[in-house]
Amino acid sequence: MTMTGTDFCGNLTMMSEKKSQGGIIMIEPRWLKIAAAAEYIGVHPKTLYRACLEGKVPSVKAPGIGRRIDKLALDQFLQARSVGPGEFGKELRRTK
Repeated sequence: MTMTGTDFCGNLTMMSEKKSQGGIIMIEPRWLKIAAAAEYIGVHPKTLYRACLEGKVPSVKAPGIGRRIDKLALDQFLQARSVGPGEFGKELRRTK
């Protein structure tokens, strides 16, 4: 489930709702910073940043905020390549 909310600056944000074991609902951000997305796929932030600039990973440049990666788009991107987050990280490290 995706829902909208506002961050601490009053900006509209998209968040994904995920149920964990035990029935607790956790809210995770939909738009990830480079560092968070890099941790998610298991690469160094600089490696992911270069991949974004080269167009290998879908991302957007938000003026005054920095580059962001849509977690849902990243998951779809990985699924289309039939790899999980860790495997794609290995693939990115191999291509130079």
